[in-house]
This record gives sequence, structure tokens and C-alpha cells, in this order.
Amino acid sequence: MKHSAKLIISLTLIVVPLMISVVYFDLLNRKVPQTFYLKDGKGEIIAGSPIPPGADIWFGTDADGYHIFFEARPV
Repeated sequence: MKHSAKLIISLTLIVVPLMISVVYFDLLNRKVPQTFYLKDGKGEIIAGSPIPPGADIWFGTDADGYHIFFEARPV
């Protein structure tokens, strides 16, 4: 019983986000956000792509400025 419950929970944690990403990006035709520069409160550039992970951009960006958090989905 314990093994089947763990399997169901594990599969749910994999399948549910996958289905959400398919609906959000593919069916609703959403785009991956792109940030080329990170600016401070004064409007001065403090970082350029690739931007490291932080509070505003959770997983950072790649060299083209695309948010990695939104790219973590099947193609």
C-alpha cells in the first residue's frame, strides 16, 4: 500500500505540472518571457543576459534572455 501511494503522489507531481504547461503554452499560445537587462530602482542596468537566479527571475535567464522557469517544459 505504501509503495502504490508513493507512486501515485510521484506521478501526480510530474503529470500535473506537465499538463498545466501544455495547456498554458500550447493551447493558449503563451510566450516565454524574455528579459535582456535587469535594472535597479534608478533605471540603471545592473545585469545583462544571462541573468542569475533571484527574487524577480526565479531560475534566471539563458543567453538569449528567456526565463528558464518557463522553458522547463516539453517541446
